Amino acid sequence: MMEAAITQILLGDAAMVLQFGNEIYWGRRPQSATGSKYLTMQVISWPDSYVSSGADRLSAARVQFDVWGHPIFPSAMARTRSATCCPAVAALSPA
Repeated sequence: MMEAAITQILLGDAAMVLQFGNEIYWGRRPQSATGSKYLTMQVISWPDSYVSSGADRLSAARVQFDVWGHPIFPSAMARTRSATCCPAVAALSPA
């Protein structure tokens, strides 16, 4: 469910579509994909949250985004570029 929501947000962002088209994948890129620029995502942690009565349904997952086929940017410049050019990424980033 979270994966579908994130994918929908990214594909609904014009700047992301301009950069990657529909080449946004969870896990590995399929061999049938043809684009030279693409984005892969994976959940790197999703700890369960507990209260005195047991597990609750609230949690904070961490998702790793890997960009392939783009020039390398220094990390500070990449974060600034993501926040200004791609509001979808800024919306997903913690404040």
